[in-house]
Amino acid sequence: MPTAAPQAPRLRCCRGYDHDEAEDDPAIDEVVTRVLTSFRESATADDKLELARARPSIPREIDRALLLDASVAMQHYDLDENSRYRLRARFWEKYDEG
Repeated sequence: MPTAAPQAPRLRCCRGYDHDEAEDDPAIDEVVTRVLTSFRESATADDKLELARARPSIPREIDRALLLDASVAMQHYDLDENSRYRLRARFWEKYDEG
């Protein structure tokens, strides 16, 4: 008897006005930690220098990873500007923590 394929988590499109941003903080921290760890383990010295020089901007490939991972972790298809801002700000906070 064939088994059903596992289903991906359903992503919500939008959040209501009563959304508590603090609910997303653990997911944001987890995503930022994972992306930074991956970057630090795989980046060349030139990549690390480029990241430092680009500050406060985040290179496109890192930003994309942050946004995609956060979208899945927070179960929101389209992150609002405030969530994107908080995600990017947390990236630099964690980066500075080393």
